[in-house]
Amino acid sequence: MSAPTEKFSVHDEPAWRERANFIVNAALPEQERYEQLWCRQVSDDTFEVCCIPFFLYDVALGDLVQTAPQAEREYVVAGVLRRSGR
Repeated sequence: MSAPTEKFSVHDEPAWRERANFIVNAALPEQERYEQLWCRQVSDDTFEVCCIPFFLYDVALGDLVQTAPQAEREYVVAGVLRRSGR
């Protein structure tokens, strides 16, 4: 049995922890790497980002993102719907 090859970067202290009620994944350029983003669910597939991403340069705190299934993951960031201006 081999160890999982996927690696996740996580946020221990998200900026808007009190607003967050969901965690979504964001695929990173490196294969098998993801960043877990604390979010507030707005609709079935739309979320407000409640943390400051470490590795995503096109997503910011307060952005509204849309998710889509990817491989075995149900909630993976597919794009930014509205930018927060941060």
